[in-house]
Amino acid sequence: AINSANEDAQRHTTTAVDAVASKIGSGLEASNERLARTLIDKQQAVAADVAHKAAVEALQNARHETASTLDSAVARSMESRVSASVADCLSKTRDAVRDA
Repeated sequence: AINSANEDAQRHTTTAVDAVASKIGSGLEASNERLARTLIDKQQAVAADVAHKAAVEALQNARHETASTLDSAVARSMESRVSASVADCLSKTRDAVRDA
């Protein structure tokens, strides 16, 4: 009878331990999935931020180059005595690019 009781107690203990281990395993899997999703989201956010910064820098560089080209065009137009209206138009375009 004692052996039978011991065996029953051992089976119940083993079953309880297996159930707890299973719950812990499930909890760890869910936690790992959440962490993986969070990591992916953060990686995507960083990549988007880097791309945005690169785009802003490229636009600023293009704007600077355009303004510089217009500066040269205004200077050349004035040197070659192009009509005042053309020089004024180039000047206004240059100013608009700088203000953009």
